[in-house]
Amino acid sequence: MFPIRSDGSFLAESQRTIGAKIITDEKGFADEVREHATDGMGPAETKAFEQGDERMEMNMDTNGIEPNEPATSTATSKAAEEVGTASLRKAGRARRYLVQGWRFARHLLEMLVAMMVGMAVLGVALAVLGEPPGYANLLLRYGLMGAFMAAPMVGWMRYRGHSWSDGGEMTAAMLVPMFALVVPVELGVSVPGLSEESLMMLSHVAMIAGMVAWMVYRRDRYAHGEHGHRP
Repeated sequence: MFPIRSDGSFLAESQRTIGAKIITDEKGFADEVREHATDGMGPAETKAFEQGDERMEMNMDTNGIEPNEPATSTATSKAAEEVGTASLRKAGRARRYLVQGWRFARHLLEMLVAMMVGMAVLGVALAVLGEPPGYANLLLRYGLMGAFMAAPMVGWMRYRGHSWSDGGEMTAAMLVPMFALVVPVELGVSVPGLSEESLMMLSHVAMIAGMVAWMVYRRDRYAHGEHGHRP
């Protein structure tokens, strides 16, 4: 028996010595137990006992708990799986943005091609039929040009599944910026850099800028693939 003293230490009675020995730490306590356990054993038995005790200590970790190698391996595998999942998620997100950007740019290019076709038709009509009366008026000239550009553009949008309202919105986004430049020139308002000579180029830039701005505003309709036909 090892009675407990009032100060929390252990009192071990020795069979070979007179008196008591204070054991205040776990190592000393273990040594004392080992000493008493090997009393009366021969050299071979004592060596076998000590080897068994060493094997027991080697199987214990620093906290006295056996190591759990399968749990560690499982945790490592789980962490690697989470990293792989995160990488795949990022790659999928990047691919989705690239696809949306390509659809957006393709739709814009398709509308611009349709507008150029309309301009070519207008040029042929003017060459064959001649200029209509009042064609010198900038509002009439650019209005006729806008109509020939908008008609094939809206037709292509319908082919792509957009509604008539989408076509009307895009037509407005194209013509409003253009007429914002045509009206001052027709009325003779002096605007730096804006004249009848520069109007053709600037009006086309304004048209395309207006279309891009409206597409960004309605990006859910112009960057997410084909549309079902809507009224």
